[in-house]
Parts: sequence; structure tokens; C-alpha cells
Amino acid sequence: MSSGLDGAALQSIVVDLISQKMVESSAIEGETLNRDRVQSSIARQLGFVADKRRSSPAEAGAAD
Repeated sequence: MSSGLDGAALQSIVVDLISQKMVESSAIEGETLNRDRVQSSIARQLGFVADKRRSSPAEAGAAD
């Protein structure tokens, strides 16, 4: 039985969930991160196709 989700959809879900937690955790610590740039950084770190958004050092560091 198939889940009905293709690889790209699963990648998107993984990146979304991880970035949500990262943005929330950073907010608790008083740092505001741009969610879209965090998602782009995470996708690059995981080897997924990502857009070319530039991340701040904090966003890139959170993705590491």
C-alpha cells in the first residue's frame, strides 16, 4: 500500500517540520529567524533541491 506522497512531497514535509521547530526554538531564545531562509538552509544541508535564498549566519547555523 502506498502513502500517496512522492519523494518531493515527503522532503517538503520534513523540511517544514524541522524548520518549524527551529524557528520556534529560536523565538524562545529571543532570536527571530526567517522561516523561508531556514527552510532553504535545511534543504541544502539535507541535500534536497533548494532555492538560492541567502541565509543569515544564524539561520545557516541553525540548519547545521
